Amino acid sequence: MRCVYLMLLLLQSCVADMQEVRAHLARLRGTMRAANASATQDECTLEEACALTTKLRRLHGPRVVLPNDLEKAWPALFGEEFKDRHNHVPIIVLLHCFSSERREQQLQKYLTPTYLGKHRHVFASDRTDVSRGILGFPDDPGRGGVDFKTNGAKYISASRGAAVPSRHRRDSCSSDEVVGGLFFEFEAVRTESSDRDAPRRYLGAHRPLIAMLFANDTWGGKFDWLLQGDDDTTFSLGQVAERLANPHLPLLVGQRGPRRGAAMPGCYKSDERSSPRIDCCSTLDSACPVQLGRPLHYEARDGKLVQDGVCAGGHLHHECCAIRPSPTRIRVDAGYPYTLDPTGNANTSVARSWVYGGAGYAVSRGLMNVVERPKWKRCVMEEICGNADQRVTRCVLNLGWAFTDPSRDSDPPWKGGLGHHLSMSTNRNRGSRRLLRRWRRRLARYWYG
Repeated sequence: MRCVYLMLLLLQSCVADMQEVRAHLARLRGTMRAANASATQDECTLEEACALTTKLRRLHGPRVVLPNDLEKAWPALFGEEFKDRHNHVPIIVLLHCFSSERREQQLQKYLTPTYLGKHRHVFASDRTDVSRGILGFPDDPGRGGVDFKTNGAKYISASRGAAVPSRHRRDSCSSDEVVGGLFFEFEAVRTESSDRDAPRRYLGAHRPLIAMLFANDTWGGKFDWLLQGDDDTTFSLGQVAERLANPHLPLLVGQRGPRRGAAMPGCYKSDERSSPRIDCCSTLDSACPVQLGRPLHYEARDGKLVQDGVCAGGHLHHECCAIRPSPTRIRVDAGYPYTLDPTGNANTSVARSWVYGGAGYAVSRGLMNVVERPKWKRCVMEEICGNADQRVTRCVLNLGWAFTDPSRDSDPPWKGGLGHHLSMSTNRNRGSRRLLRRWRRRLARYWYG
């Protein structure tokens, strides 16, 4: 009898727990619906704001979620009054991610009058929430490694809580970078922190490209620089303004991606680069055009980018990005018309040299002006490989320009990049992450000899 009594108590406890879980999930779903409804429930009132909203929705479709009353939401979303959008500003700050509670708390620290609270900015998240000051650039509904791919351990998903639709649902801006070009996809080790942050998938790699296009469409060249960073990147805007120069030139400016030894690419003066001129430049006094032929893959060796593979017409390098029209209607309706083609030829070149997003990078007004909008839009649609900073660099490269890293040749030399990359990871698994990165480096060295 005692066993039966204990079993009944246990069953009653399980039922109560299930009811509590269901009630909690219902509350979370209600919170999500309320957050997304806040983007559309208000009606447009000012004719000029209505016209701008209609224009932006026509240009971007489902890739951007705009509030109906854009005039009312403008100060919370962009840090200025709607009437001030015609004013010229030196820098527009674009930060992407904001899809976990911990990162959104960091966002609130930025919204001070002395930093971004009164400075033109765009916080690009996976959803629009005017109360939090974030604008939605929805994620790709496809599958990582099948419909799109990123580098490094970027598709980590935990088994518990993977279907919970909460604000903690994705940490879509991991700071770890790929080492040696290897691509990994695996299940996460079950730990307390992985359960707490689950699921963790890097789905925000598409946001910088479309956020830049959105900013250019919205402010129509009323800026000198689009300053892009992660949500854990902070900038000293006065220092950035001093470091940047010649915004009328087509420039992509930033610190080189974190590579070491012979794999660290060198940057040179534009007219001193050896043929083919695809290496990055080291000064801001001139543009940095490139000479590209058929789609190829370039690797950095002894400080120079050299061809080490093809992306079309032969045995394709594994980092090339071949695409084909997406066969699934759900992705097409979401604004993602292309998917990976594992056997096809790519139509773009890849260079293992890119600006480091964690340290921040800047796109000049001159680059946005010289690139025709349909070509930048094509990058938004077709760049579905690599991390965010790598996609931007590859887009600009195939449009005809290499990036510029003046950090070493400037006087005085820069200390770091344009911004400061904060540490957003918890202390609990820092040692295991360090061991994982070390293992990846060793495997990369073995793989590439």
